[in-house]
Amino acid sequence: MPTQKVIVARIHSFAPKITPFVRTLSAPVRVHFDDKQIAYLDPKSELSATYADVLQELHQASLNVYVEVNPESQMITDVQVPVTGHLHYLEQDPGGELNFALDSSQRRFSIQPSNPLYPDFQKILREAHEQQAMIIVTENDEEEEIVDIRLAPNPTGPALREAEGTAPALVAPRLRPVTLQRATALFGMVHCQSCNPKTGAPPCIPFLYARDGCYARAHQMCRLIIADGDEPGKIWNFGHLTVKTPNEPRCEVSWWFHVAPVLQVDTAGPLGPQLYIVDPSLFPGPVPVQNWVAVQGNRPCDQKFTSSEPYLPQMNERFRYDPTYTKTEKDLAHYRAALRRRCGAHGPPPPPYAKCLEGASASAVIAGPSSFTEK
Repeated sequence: MPTQKVIVARIHSFAPKITPFVRTLSAPVRVHFDDKQIAYLDPKSELSATYADVLQELHQASLNVYVEVNPESQMITDVQVPVTGHLHYLEQDPGGELNFALDSSQRRFSIQPSNPLYPDFQKILREAHEQQAMIIVTENDEEEEIVDIRLAPNPTGPALREAEGTAPALVAPRLRPVTLQRATALFGMVHCQSCNPKTGAPPCIPFLYARDGCYARAHQMCRLIIADGDEPGKIWNFGHLTVKTPNEPRCEVSWWFHVAPVLQVDTAGPLGPQLYIVDPSLFPGPVPVQNWVAVQGNRPCDQKFTSSEPYLPQMNERFRYDPTYTKTEKDLAHYRAALRRRCGAHGPPPPPYAKCLEGASASAVIAGPSSFTEK
């Protein structure tokens, strides 16, 4: 096979237009990108319908896509869903491994010196760090190996980035207590919005995509809980977090933060009202905060309790906000596309993956299904 051509750009249009969630394509679809390049979806490929769904979702949300193209046939041979943002931190350990995070993602990214593109990636990351420039990062979903890093075209400048983060972090609110029965009902209400991994039809919430997007899921859950008449807050957990989950090809994820809605629950016990977490990506029902923190690894971590308003953490304990849910909907589209691509690439059955369920306890977390605790 010839060396594949790579395109990383937003999509301008399709010809003919794509019908969402089709089982097969009857003819090639021409994909026009914003950078004037053109590629085609191959109706002979068993993944063409999946790729069509992913490209359509990203196009509607005006998000970047990574595609590999056969330079001879111009047919798309692979699709990945990249992440775009500014560097939150960049570190290099004594062995040369590069570790970094973006201000638009909860992921902890790493690049091993053995990566053949290590020198190029190191140069780009250092340039982005010095210039506070926006970058586009693409991982191979199955192996979590970074395959592409590039400076974003027309990146957001430092002045705008700073302006987005100027609002002060909100202090811990006083939440109106609810019963455990009500908390369980609210959990069920948001959990039933979980995406069908075979379609990912909006406006579902991609709980089965545990790798990233907790902040968008949490904001949407708070939106639903508030609309139902109750008052949630949020708990943020910061640190070197590692969580085992059967919904990832490698059976675990690594984050620099995680967030979920929190309710004040009147347990009728001697301790009075307690904070309970609503997180269908990790548990099958509401759980005390300490249980939620415990499954995120045994390294030191710090929690922050806020109202439901902060959306995404930034530098210096600042937050971005999304009062209109515009960013929430765009980010949920991004992670729905990532889930759809993953399930199409792996084929049936969708997550959870059987190899990751080995050793799960009898009380394994099935949140759609979702994560689990070790014996």
